[in-house]
Amino acid sequence: MSNSYLDKKFLDDYYPPKKIKNNKNYYLDGNENKVIEEVFDKSTLMTLYNLINHNVIDYLDGVVNSGKEARIYLGVKDKQLLAVKIYLVSSSNFKARSEYLIDNYNSASKKGMKNIVPLWVRKEYHNMKIAYDNNIPIPKPICFDKNVLVMNFIGENGVGSPLLKNSLLSQKDYDALLPMITNLYKKAGLVHGDLSEYNIFKFKNKLFLFDFGSSVTLNNPKHVDFLKRDINNVNKFFSRNGFKTKSLNEILNGMKK
Repeated sequence: MSNSYLDKKFLDDYYPPKKIKNNKNYYLDGNENKVIEEVFDKSTLMTLYNLINHNVIDYLDGVVNSGKEARIYLGVKDKQLLAVKIYLVSSSNFKARSEYLIDNYNSASKKGMKNIVPLWVRKEYHNMKIAYDNNIPIPKPICFDKNVLVMNFIGENGVGSPLLKNSLLSQKDYDALLPMITNLYKKAGLVHGDLSEYNIFKFKNKLFLFDFGSSVTLNNPKHVDFLKRDINNVNKFFSRNGFKTKSLNEILNGMKK
């Protein structure tokens, strides 16, 4: 096996159906004696194989971040770094997210989690594309396939950008974040839906929003509730850290202008 975490050579060895049986989980590392991963099931291996064959990525080079619903891997394409977000099909957290999938949840849920996860990924990609096309500072979305979402990597030398909660804060951060929320709402027609210090990067003194799976359009009947929650989350975080914040009503009234 090559020194890459996961590359075409490895997938060429494992992709044939006779070598991927019973949704077996493969454990991938430069050292084949190490057991480190369970995310690469049969379907995910095939999806990654497809992305590599279509020249989206050359290989994966290790885990950047890990959560309950997804893991982020460092992808490489022509020496350019990418973030490859792989959702865990086995995660049960999506069952509680029906309010974010108003139009499509019921039909997908009847067919099981394997249908809900690709729906969620497709939704996140399209939300990101809308936001990016409206000049909202976010990682540039590249493509998606089934439970895998590929985007630009925000960070340096293979190290991901720190979250806002782990960054040195200033009043300018708060003052910059409010227009981002407003522009997302007024220009892109989206509400983030899960905004907090945990899904905002601060990289070279610039803020970037991420995790758009929970984002909703203004057609969602609960979009105002989600917007208020986003603003309250941001206000609580900055207020807790000693910064001046605006009231919820003041912010909402400003967004109507």
